[in-house]
Amino acid sequence: MSTGTARAAVGENRALGRRIPELLAPAGSFQAGYHAFEAGADAVYLGLKRFSARQGADNFTIEQLRRLKGLAAGKDRRIYAAVNTVVKEREIADLAESLHTLVLAGIDGIIIQDLGVYAVAREFFPSLEIHASTQMAAHDTEGLAVLEELGLSRVILPRELPIEAIRRLRADHPDIGLEVFIPGALCYGYSGMCLASFALTGRSGNRGECAQICRGTFRSDSGEDGHLFSCGDLVLDGRIGELVDAGVDALKIEGRMKSPEYVASTVRLYRRLLDQGGRLDPGEHARLGRESALAFQRRATIGYLHSASGTGLIESGNPGHRGVTAGFVERVADGRLWFRTNEPLSLHDDLQFAPEWSRGDPAAFAVRGLRVGGKPAFDAHPGDEVSVALPAGPPVPRPGREIFLVSSRILDLDTPGEKGFPLWRTPVDICITVSGSGIGDIVIETEVRSGPLGGWTCRTSLPGEPARTPRPLLPVLAAAFADPGASLFHARVVETRWDAAWPDGSAFVPSVAVKRLKTEWYRDLGEEAERRGGEIAAGTAGPASGVRVPVPSSEEPGLPSRKSFMYGTLPWVTDVNGLDESSLPRWDGRAVLILPPVGLSEGWSDLLVSRFSARGGARFLIGLNNVGHLLLAERCAALGNVSFFIDYHLYVANRPALRFYAGRVPRLEFVYSWIEGGDETFGDL
Repeated sequence: MSTGTARAAVGENRALGRRIPELLAPAGSFQAGYHAFEAGADAVYLGLKRFSARQGADNFTIEQLRRLKGLAAGKDRRIYAAVNTVVKEREIADLAESLHTLVLAGIDGIIIQDLGVYAVAREFFPSLEIHASTQMAAHDTEGLAVLEELGLSRVILPRELPIEAIRRLRADHPDIGLEVFIPGALCYGYSGMCLASFALTGRSGNRGECAQICRGTFRSDSGEDGHLFSCGDLVLDGRIGELVDAGVDALKIEGRMKSPEYVASTVRLYRRLLDQGGRLDPGEHARLGRESALAFQRRATIGYLHSASGTGLIESGNPGHRGVTAGFVERVADGRLWFRTNEPLSLHDDLQFAPEWSRGDPAAFAVRGLRVGGKPAFDAHPGDEVSVALPAGPPVPRPGREIFLVSSRILDLDTPGEKGFPLWRTPVDICITVSGSGIGDIVIETEVRSGPLGGWTCRTSLPGEPARTPRPLLPVLAAAFADPGASLFHARVVETRWDAAWPDGSAFVPSVAVKRLKTEWYRDLGEEAERRGGEIAAGTAGPASGVRVPVPSSEEPGLPSRKSFMYGTLPWVTDVNGLDESSLPRWDGRAVLILPPVGLSEGWSDLLVSRFSARGGARFLIGLNNVGHLLLAERCAALGNVSFFIDYHLYVANRPALRFYAGRVPRLEFVYSWIEGGDETFGDL
């Protein structure tokens, strides 16, 4: 992938002379995608009904995607598809057909976690732009080096990286795109590495089914209940200048599970900040920030931006939407609550407050019976003294309690009908050649010159008769093909050839015959697209790799116990500097060194290669748990005393992934498959 492709999203604000990163918004639904573009997003990311890490979102049908693509193309905006789940072996053929469909629908790139998806995309769709999902946990220079070598054009960095680490990665890898999250939810576990949901509920976050265990209630050692693992929301509107100066290429808004109102208000905030060089009039900044927080926000935090251990991460009292402060309780009487509002307030807005006796779920209620200055009203303005009717029954807030506004009619959006947006048609460049033995037997050959259907050729005959009035046939054919009718393809005639023995214009072809030719050609092109999709799906089976894959529930003779890895008797090695070989567990006469998914110090691969080289008489078995570890394997290719296995944090769940690792890692002895797959296996290959 060229540097120009990798960083094409970076814009230029000519007035300020600044590089402007791409502003990337979530599209969990068609409406969210529409309003993201209307609010100023440069691109959106979305998922189809399968293979998306947000299965709870509405997600997109292909028809919806084509309609949004038509809108995006008209505004010169981009759409990326999240194909970022771990894909099971039995799903690989369906995955390939989905990728084929995405390519035909004009997707600008895909976001992936599973290197098996990478392998399928690279083999069958070599021109498709690929981005590494944050779930791939590419967090260090080794990880970026591997992905850059593989031709990925962008890496979505983990949220856990401080600004200093982002700057170092930019300096080390100037030619690969870097994307960072700017607002949105934070996970308690490191990006892509949490297995809690599957362990406790059987729902895998790596399959888009996270049960959000971290948002639940837990009891501390002191016996206090609370949401002890629930993080606040990342909010970096005041830090945009730092990220732009660090050289990031894309700023990403989290939230495919959130409303179109959240998407629109948050895009508006960051669009204005980017266009104004990170600085806004304080009043405008405060207003836009409140609207975004009102749409959805937990307690705000800057996350890990200025600290590797995080800043104010946990909000143990309320794991959900906090909103904005509407005021503080002045009194409660006769079923009514009085306060002076800080925010515009309308009938049917929603308020909430935290119960006195609990740090848990707040009490929420709709605004009913609104009064301003003691008189009934539909609306109230900031500074007004208001009262509202409380719902019947407890809880009742005490004076001084904070009241939050959690939804407001001022954020309401219109809902344009999806069917009103035209379907985007896949462009195909064609060459039309006319030949034949005589005017009565005209042969028309159309060849597709580029794209996913490139090389396909169709030949047909047309009846002709001597023309009474000379009229060139080639322009007639080009005009006919320019009208696709109901097809999802759109032919662009880039070349015409006249290879017939008689001059163009000397033959007349009835218009009904030309129209039938065009209609049948578009029908055949659609059938060819389906045929190629099936052919690609069938081609994903591929040859065996020769690498053993132990069944997770069994103990494989001659291999280290899987349970010893999972229960810590074969622990990760995190201190490479102080590594004591004699302390390492042994297996088959070799020292077993299992690398952790994250957390190794800078320069770890240099230290290990040096140690392995110096200890040529010793033998090592290395467990790989992160994409960056593949660089170590590559550098050890000439060291015969080092062998490798793939541990479960590389999520091998399909044969393309297995073949990828088998072709990449020298002396790969075995692979532990993805543990969230249970006993499902794809065999010893």
